[in-house]
Amino acid sequence: MLKKWGKRIGYGIGDLGCNLVFSTMASYLMVFYTDVFGISAAAAGTMMLVTKFIDAFTDTGMGLIVDRTHTKWGQGRPYFVVGAVPFAVFTVLTFLIPDFGSTGKLIWAYVTYCLLCTAYTVVNIPSTPSFPG
Repeated sequence: MLKKWGKRIGYGIGDLGCNLVFSTMASYLMVFYTDVFGISAAAAGTMMLVTKFIDAFTDTGMGLIVDRTHTKWGQGRPYFVVGAVPFAVFTVLTFLIPDFGSTGKLIWAYVTYCLLCTAYTVVNIPSTPSFPG
């Protein structure tokens, strides 16, 4: 019984970290891109739309990969371990402001936000319970 609760608490703490980043992305990133980073609202909104289409494919692909993963550490743990560092790095890079021109900043925003969403997928999709069927 205690082992089961330890596992639940472990998953909960891991999901807390993911949700802190996700909540920041959902609530603050648009304001950051327009008011701090300095790109237009139309460019930032378009970027978020385009990257969500990419994210739809990476989420589905990651789900398929996890379903076919069978290691001595289980299905999800290898992806938590491998994905944690890139997730942290891309979180920091997403909120850095490089000294580029407007086109360079927009490219930076596309690349870092897309990589952050992909890293989020790598650490979050494996923690979602899969149902038989």
